[in-house]
Amino acid sequence: MTGRTAEAVTAAEAGFTDHVALGDELAIAHPATHIVNQVFALTEAGRLTEAEQLARAGVEIVASHRVPIAQIWFAANLGRVATLQGRVATARRYFAEAAGLAEANRFAGPRFMALSGLALAHAMLGDADAAAQALAERAAVPAFGFLGPEQQLADAWTALASRLPAAAADIFRAAAAQAAATGHRTAESWLWHDLMRASGYDASARLRELAAACDSPLVTARARHAVAARARDARELAAAAEDFAALGASSPSCRPATYRRHHARHRRPGRRLGQDRRSHLRHQGRTAEDSHRLRHRRRPAPRPGEQLMTPEQITLVQSSFERLGPQLPAMATGFYQELFWRDPALRSLFTTDLTQQEVKFAEKLTEIVRAMPRLGELLAHTRELGARHVGYGVRAADY
Repeated sequence: MTGRTAEAVTAAEAGFTDHVALGDELAIAHPATHIVNQVFALTEAGRLTEAEQLARAGVEIVASHRVPIAQIWFAANLGRVATLQGRVATARRYFAEAAGLAEANRFAGPRFMALSGLALAHAMLGDADAAAQALAERAAVPAFGFLGPEQQLADAWTALASRLPAAAADIFRAAAAQAAATGHRTAESWLWHDLMRASGYDASARLRELAAACDSPLVTARARHAVAARARDARELAAAAEDFAALGASSPSCRPATYRRHHARHRRPGRRLGQDRRSHLRHQGRTAEDSHRLRHRRRPAPRPGEQLMTPEQITLVQSSFERLGPQLPAMATGFYQELFWRDPALRSLFTTDLTQQEVKFAEKLTEIVRAMPRLGELLAHTRELGARHVGYGVRAADY
């Protein structure tokens, strides 16, 4: 928690070895408790694949010995790992399992924490109602201080899923301040980074300080991404994405969403989106109606025979796309992860299995790229696609 993750891993490993040497004693906890600690330390260190593998092995051990409390902790830690990996639906399953086991075995504290994780997963998947329900269940359970600041990620993301960005930003900031006051450095970096991704808030200075104080590559990757985003340095953004990928963590987008990018340029720390918007419009000497017209004006339709891209540009796009090759499915998965991360409310528009949706997305993108030399065919295809999306409930504002 304090950022000394390598030391934490070593201590947990030593604890397990010493505990096993004691033999079977009825008055002490199961040795798997130390494996839980190892999983937690590996996660904080950004060694997510190792953490997941060790947790899965631990699950097998405690299942055969019927140790409910250890089962709860392993499930909750697998949920944390899956969340950081961007496998949010998987995280939801693990947190639900942990919450159910805690309720069945009357472990109030771990249930409180598991419900926080469950609410976070629901919110990140865009299900605001389910997230609010999980938080309501949590409110009926005695408070549990372990990972207290981190648990407030659930409250912040639920506010985002409920389209309350100002409230979400306030929660992120308050939780980060609490984390700083209590020495939860890795959790603090998570909170600041999520605030930056959700709103464009510049937390790069504090994230750099945390990276200097911690030995976790995950904290360092967050700081690098924040600095690159502030500088709008495409090369550094790509390098930061590679850092996350090397850790097995969910990779942040290299390009902020248009709305957030616009406000991030004009926001001063502590100001809300609505305040920034009004200030910016006054600065530009425009009314809100003028700004709306400018944002939503239509591009004139291409004239017959008009060439919007040169043959060289088309070749460049197509050759770049072809180089994706076997990475195309992973790119499609990353696209939806980032989409729902940035606007969880959009998740409700997708009613089919997301795996199938990712396949369709990759197929359609391939069709569009291949049709680029044939403008008429491409426009007809995209108009048909757009018309279908209107039927799915997609609005112009969603773009």
